[in-house]
Amino acid sequence: PPSTSGGNCTESILWDFGKGKDGAHPLAGLIRDTSGSLYGTTGGGGTYGGGTTNIVAYPGGTVFELTPALSRGGKWTESILWDFGKGTDGFSPFAGLIMDTESNLYGTTFLGGIYNAPADPAGTRGGGTVFKIASAVLAASPAQLNFGNVVAAKTSKPKKVTLSNKGTLAAQISNLTVTAPFTIAGGKNTCSGKTIALKKTCAFYVEFAPTAVGPV
Repeated sequence: PPSTSGGNCTESILWDFGKGKDGAHPLAGLIRDTSGSLYGTTGGGGTYGGGTTNIVAYPGGTVFELTPALSRGGKWTESILWDFGKGTDGFSPFAGLIMDTESNLYGTTFLGGIYNAPADPAGTRGGGTVFKIASAVLAASPAQLNFGNVVAAKTSKPKKVTLSNKGTLAAQISNLTVTAPFTIAGGKNTCSGKTIALKKTCAFYVEFAPTAVGPV
């Protein structure tokens, strides 16, 4: 929107598709989660997409996530959540997605699957699938942090927290935040701005800085 009434709106390109294997032909709309990330599908392209002019005749397509930039005006980050076209998982996901309360994604592919028919001269096929993409699941260790007795207005020693990806997708972590009187410590942080692969871990440190004297 314009900064002043009657002014001009501003357009920003968040992502350009078609370079490499990031997908092509994003035909459907987007959905947004509470953190501001955007999710959608491309009808072609990706790892198994073989054509760019006729997306019906060539298998492929992706489900993607676009993560907001860490700073205003910065670059967004794309993560491919699924590449279609390998095996019988379907391909050409022309429609958009829906998300449940646990952040699992659901959608359809126009073609492919077990009953997909061979291509005819017109480039059409039969079949199609309904799919679910499970969300990434990050488990923290330890589950609780004990900072001991900390004098008010002082800061505790940093405590290490390890996150393990126990889900079925790679986890894209844009940033880490905590609420006062806790802070993300300045030690080594291998989580912020990183992609955590399946069964892999990252770590960061948390400090406790009480502002008032607690009960004795």
